[in-house]
Amino acid sequence: MRVGAGAISLAVVLTISASSATAQVASKQSMPTPRLSPAAAVVDGRIYVVGGVTERGEVAATLEVYDPATNIWTSRAPMPTARAMLAAVTCGGTIYALGGRSRQVLATVEAYDAKNDRWWAVADLPSRRWGLMAACAGGKVLAIGGVTGTGTARRAVATVEAFDPAAGRWATSASGLPMALQSAGTAQDNERILLAGGRLGAGDAGTAAGAVLQWRAGPNPWTNVASLSQPRTGAAASIVRAYLVVAGGSSSGRALRSIEVLHLAQQKWIRHDLELSAPRTGAVAASVGGKVYVIGGATESSLAGITGLVEEISLR
Repeated sequence: MRVGAGAISLAVVLTISASSATAQVASKQSMPTPRLSPAAAVVDGRIYVVGGVTERGEVAATLEVYDPATNIWTSRAPMPTARAMLAAVTCGGTIYALGGRSRQVLATVEAYDAKNDRWWAVADLPSRRWGLMAACAGGKVLAIGGVTGTGTARRAVATVEAFDPAAGRWATSASGLPMALQSAGTAQDNERILLAGGRLGAGDAGTAAGAVLQWRAGPNPWTNVASLSQPRTGAAASIVRAYLVVAGGSSSGRALRSIEVLHLAQQKWIRHDLELSAPRTGAVAASVGGKVYVIGGATESSLAGITGLVEEISLR
């Protein structure tokens, strides 16, 4: 199924006051299946959005692909295991979908070949987790933090586990997070992994975090490089050129529309009035062609608030 590029593109252009750059937010073609807490990864300039919770409250296996060059969505083979609150990352050209929740907490890891539209199972996570983050470093897939268990048994963890695709094995890294953390906005480039905000504590019982943690290869890889102006969990984050963009999320049970932009080299926040068109939490973000795309999520804490909204953020 292909959803065409007929959407009207609405744009707001603002000048970023701390630099000569300008910023723009533009609406794009909505995702065909609105979803809360899916996961996303990029292959060859296309954004693959998988899993999540639908407007009917169902946990989805849906895989839909957005091509920013054409503003068109395409349906692809669904993930074998339906789940939400999962993580996804591209490593070595393959997409890996990690953990998450359905009726139970999952350790399931499934890999996807975008060229041949094919899924297959790989080795499970050593521990069942949801609300986890994922990244790729040194050719290995990293499963970062998250929550184990449900109800009174749920517990946030600081664990980092690494999967070696060549060996087909997971190992626990000695360099865990400095604190137990879940549901942070996750972004990376060739130099670093960044975790923005998140929740300190298990499930909804913890408090929103305000730190931006950075991972770089070395003996002490995790450092705190900045603090968000507003603590938030469930934010969407991505790196574009010299900037980390953190969009939406929630704080004190309220969805946010604010966008924070960090100049990575200067480690300074850029002052601006840029906002999403609507409050959103549990969205995903990805960078393609020098622009950030914020996709899906929920505008409020109910199934009625689940959206397929797509917004393009440009920094120039």
